[in-house]
Amino acid sequence: MKVGLFGGTFNPPHIAHLLVAESARSQFGLDQVWWIPAYEPPHKSDQQVTEYAHRMEMTRAAIADHPDFVALDVESALPRPSFTINTIRALQARYPEYTYFLIVGSDHLAHLNTWAEPESIVRHAKLLVYPRDGYDLRVSMSYLEESVHRINAPTMGLEGAYVRSLLHQGRSIRYLVCEPVRAYIAEHRLYDAPLEDATDST
Repeated sequence: MKVGLFGGTFNPPHIAHLLVAESARSQFGLDQVWWIPAYEPPHKSDQQVTEYAHRMEMTRAAIADHPDFVALDVESALPRPSFTINTIRALQARYPEYTYFLIVGSDHLAHLNTWAEPESIVRHAKLLVYPRDGYDLRVSMSYLEESVHRINAPTMGLEGAYVRSLLHQGRSIRYLVCEPVRAYIAEHRLYDAPLEDATDST
């Protein structure tokens, strides 16, 4: 089975995440895309991150209607912080017969040399890279040459920080996240979300 590994903070999961995951699945013939919320993101140790349980539930809500998307609670049982290579090894130990593809943005690719064991990552999984403004997919690191494949998806500048900023301002996030996520955010008052944002009819 060909499995795409789509890790992220998902704080919250939004429509750009969904578009990237579906584009990767369709283009590369992936049997499933496993969404893996980071338990303790190593590159965001200086930031306030929403509780893992909420991010996990929002991820489940975001992909519930897709038969080939799976939300995995795997990093909560692994050492902290949540290094990608540890996650990949844990999954390969459980499912050694699968072929793995790691879905990342070109912004992450540009800084892959700062990740834990980048050479090991590309030995264990091919990289499926989606474009982000300001980051060139052409890379000079020799160990990446045969491992990088471009995802043909529209470039979207949408980030979780923008969604959160709108909610902090009491503004609508309709169409930036799917309805189940919007309802979950409102129900649990995440990011200072006003309850009426999930129930208005405008």
